Parts: sequence; structure tokens; C-alpha cells
Amino acid sequence: MIMIPPRKPRKPDPVLTGRLAPVPINQNYPFEEQEKLLPRHVIISIAMGAFFSLTPLLIEAFESIKRFIRKRQT
Repeated sequence: MIMIPPRKPRKPDPVLTGRLAPVPINQNYPFEEQEKLLPRHVIISIAMGAFFSLTPLLIEAFESIKRFIRKRQT
């Protein structure tokens, strides 16, 4: 990240010095509607959960197959 100083320094406003600038709050902001639950999202989340929970077992099985092949070759 590169920080570049402003070309003209700002003059401190005596009223706002030492505190945060006030920001108006919009009370009429519409809330977001709940997103639809798509079947592809469900399938992807189940697949990812299965993949991450089965990964240690798959790695162990792969390593045991490699050991078995090495034993048979010697």
C-alpha cells in the first residue's frame, strides 16, 4: 500500500477537532430481502463439507496404497 500525502494540507476545523465527524443516519433504508436458497448452493456446501471431512481418510488410504505398492516391488 502506498500512502500519498494530500497536495494541500487541510485546515483543522475548530468545531470538529478531536472528535469524529457526524454522519446522518438514513432511517428509511430498506432492509435486504433474504436470499433464495438455490439447490446448487446446497449441493456445493454438502460436497465441500464431505471433501474436507473425508480428506484425512483419503490421504491415509493413499499413503497405505503407496506403502503396499512399495512392499510388492521389493
